[in-house]
Amino acid sequence: MKITFKNNVKILKDSENYFFIFFILISSIYLTACNFLMGLNFPIPWVDETFFLPQALSFAKSNTLLAPELDSGRPIMWMQPGYMIVVGTYLKYFSFSLESIRHISGFFYWISLVLIAKVFCYKKSIVNYFVIFIVFMMPASLAASNIARMESMVLALGIAAFISATTQKYVLAISLILLCSLIHFNGIYFGLPVILAMIINRKMFILILSNTKKYEWIIFLLATLLFFKYLIYVYQNIHWFKIDMDFQFSRKLTRPSFYNDLRSILIIIAFILTIAGMAYAKRISDVLKLVLGFSMGLILIIGQEMWYRVFLNIGIGILIIIYIDLLKINIFKWVGGISCLALYIMLSGYSFAGMSPVIKQSNYLPAKIVSELESAILSLKFKNNNQMSVAFNNTGSDLLFLNFFKNNDINLIRMMPEVMVPTRTVDLCIYISTESDPAWIRDNWIDELPAPEYCKLGVLVYKSANTISLIAPDAYKDIYLKNSINE
Repeated sequence: MKITFKNNVKILKDSENYFFIFFILISSIYLTACNFLMGLNFPIPWVDETFFLPQALSFAKSNTLLAPELDSGRPIMWMQPGYMIVVGTYLKYFSFSLESIRHISGFFYWISLVLIAKVFCYKKSIVNYFVIFIVFMMPASLAASNIARMESMVLALGIAAFISATTQKYVLAISLILLCSLIHFNGIYFGLPVILAMIINRKMFILILSNTKKYEWIIFLLATLLFFKYLIYVYQNIHWFKIDMDFQFSRKLTRPSFYNDLRSILIIIAFILTIAGMAYAKRISDVLKLVLGFSMGLILIIGQEMWYRVFLNIGIGILIIIYIDLLKINIFKWVGGISCLALYIMLSGYSFAGMSPVIKQSNYLPAKIVSELESAILSLKFKNNNQMSVAFNNTGSDLLFLNFFKNNDINLIRMMPEVMVPTRTVDLCIYISTESDPAWIRDNWIDELPAPEYCKLGVLVYKSANTISLIAPDAYKDIYLKNSINE
C-alpha cells in the first residue's frame, strides 16, 4: 500500500512558498522577542534546571556526569543523559549563563515550529497558520522555549522523525526516535506514528534496502551505538538506576490516574473517534497526523507533569486543523478554528503553574540584590573560618550564583529527594523569592527549605522587599516548628 500525503511533500520542497516564509519570519521575531523580554521571569529559575545543569557543567569540565552538587559519590540516573551531554558540549566552548542555556531550548522550539508548519500548513492555508501560531504561543507552550529542560529538544526530534517516516525515510526516522529516547523517555511516544507509517506500507523493506542514503545509515549506526552505550551505562549503575526510577514512578503513581479525569477521557475519545473516522474514509495521511497529535497528548495525560503541557497543546492544535481541513467554505474554517481555540484556551487558562508571560522592568533578581547577597555570603564565610557550603530553596535561583561560587571557593549543595540522596548538612541555607514567583511558592517558603538541623548558620532570606536578613538557627527552629504545628 503506497502512502500519499496530500500537498505535504510538495510543500516540503517548495522554497517559494511566501506564506510559509512570512509565517516563519513573524513567528521567529515574536518568539525571540518573548524569550529575551521575559528573561528569567517566565518561567522563573526552576528547580529542574538546577538538577540537570550541574551534570552538563560536569560533562563540559571532565566528560563525566558525576556532579558533586547533587551527589559526589554516584551519578544521578533519573533522566537519560542526552540533554546534559548536548548542553555540556555547548559549555565546552561557551561560558555559562542560565539565559544562554535557555536559548538552546528556544532554538529547538523554533525548529519544532518550522517543522510543524511544514507538515500542516499547505499553500495559503492561513487558518492553519493561525492555529499553529496560537498553540505554540500559549503560555503553557511558550514556557518550554525558555527553560533548561528537554521538551523542546524532544519535540523537534520527534516531529523530524514523523516527517522522515511519512516521506518514506524509515531508517532516518528510527534513528531520530532512538536519539529522542536518549533525551527523555517521552521520545518513545513519537515512535507510535512512525511505526504505524512503516506498518501500513507493504513496500517498507524494499524501500529501506533500495532508497536509504548512505548518510541515513551513518546516522542510524551512530544512534544505535549511543543507545547501546546508554544501556551499558545503566547496567554499570543498575543499583542507582533502580533507586532513582523507583522514586520517579512512585512520585507519579501518587497522582490521580488519567482515567479519573474527565477532560483526559474526553480528549482520548475525541482522538480515537476522529482517527477511526479518517481510517474509515481511507484518509491515511490524516490518520498518521492524528496519531502524532494523540501520541503527544498522551505524554501529558499519562505523564502528568506540568512541563508536558506543550505536547498536549500542539496535539489539540493538530486535531483542530484536521477538522478545519474537512470544511469546504473558508468562513466556516475561520469560525470553527477560532471557536475551538477559544474554548480550549478558556479551559486551559492563561497562566502556567501560577506564572504569566509578562514583561517586567528588571530580570528575576536585580543585579543590586545579587551583589548584596554575594557580599552577605562572603561576610558569613569570613566569620566561618573562611569555609562555606550553601543550599538554596526549591527553585533554580542558585544557578544565578554559579560563577560567584566557583571564584570564591564556595560549595553548592543541591538538596535531592531523601530516598535518592540523604540530606546533607550545609553551613548556610539561602531562601530567595521575588514577585515573579507564583503565590504557591511564596506562601509556603518554609516548606521549600531544609530542616533547621541541616543549616548550621541559619537561613539567609530575600523576599521581594529589597531587604536581606539572616534568620539565626534558634529563630529558624522556632519558625520551622510553628509551621509544622500549623500543618
